[in-house]
Amino acid sequence: MTTLIAEKREEARRLLPEMHLPSRQHESWRRVNLGALDIKRYTTTGTIIEILEKRGAEILEGDAAYSQAILWEGAPEDLFDCANLAEAKTILIKVETSAHVRIKHSMGSNANGLHHRIYVMVPEGADASIIEETQGRPGDSTFWNLHTEIYAGAGSSVRHLSIRGYEGNEWNLHRLRILQKRDSTVHCSLVHSSGQTGKTFVTSRLAESGSTFRGVGMTTLGKREFLDVEMTAEHIADHTSSSLHYKTVLKGRAHSVFNGNLLIPPGVRDVQSQQINNNILLDSQARAESQPRLVIQSEEVSAEHGATVGEIDRDALFFLMSRGIPEAEARQLLMTGFLTQITEELPLSEAEKEKIVSEFLKRLYEST
Repeated sequence: MTTLIAEKREEARRLLPEMHLPSRQHESWRRVNLGALDIKRYTTTGTIIEILEKRGAEILEGDAAYSQAILWEGAPEDLFDCANLAEAKTILIKVETSAHVRIKHSMGSNANGLHHRIYVMVPEGADASIIEETQGRPGDSTFWNLHTEIYAGAGSSVRHLSIRGYEGNEWNLHRLRILQKRDSTVHCSLVHSSGQTGKTFVTSRLAESGSTFRGVGMTTLGKREFLDVEMTAEHIADHTSSSLHYKTVLKGRAHSVFNGNLLIPPGVRDVQSQQINNNILLDSQARAESQPRLVIQSEEVSAEHGATVGEIDRDALFFLMSRGIPEAEARQLLMTGFLTQITEELPLSEAEKEKIVSEFLKRLYEST
């Protein structure tokens, strides 16, 4: 179903004045403390969407984009979704047959808030790699509200990567929605560091038979930073599969939450699903929570989930140290192995993957 973005924007503008911050009574926001957020103090004048790379795709803005996007149905889910739809700077990435697009979200000097909205249209049989980068700005508190919607046509292959490097003073809200058609394959990856308070939604709707979704990610947090990641696979059609794997490394009093949601309605058959969440705590006051939510209303399915929370493996650390490797170096070697399992899946060059791991390690072991 094709809906004009302009019509949905007008609806959002009508609803926005009556909306309030999400309540912690809502399950998705139960762990997120928004009490200190005054969304009205942030101005979005001067935000930038920069096209770093563009091959095999057309970039449209304004009315030209609004009439060609296939949208996620339904009303805005909360204040942030509504504000983004009503106020966001919007572009459409229209893939041809094979595309690679890399964009960067940033704030100009006059802005301390950002609402950006990206639509990605991948037609039948096409192949696309989409990389979004977000770089925080040191200084006063800022507010980031980014929304991406991907339409994966029949038989298409899509890789989406979100790289977020924050400075520790940001409220950061991210929402990624994916609509998958028959035999489509989507790989979604998140690389997130720092940020005062964050909430990420990733939802893939496997709407037709043969579609496959893979969601992976990794996060490092320190001090009193907080991030809640909610990944959802909605298996609407028979013969579909999904897998989730998310890793976090926490220091100081950092707090992370991972919600792995699986939805299988009645009558859906032959579904394969797996979710894994691994967490390493570098300090005793760091906290990691894993919340699997499996809503399975059909019988012919296979669903697995697992989670680990703990310190660095002491036996492995002892083994390396017994071979003459200093403790600090041994810890970093073990952490490199822990993170590399995720970075191996990122649609980046080997040099870029190594840089990400290096920056994570520097943040964990060299920052104060």
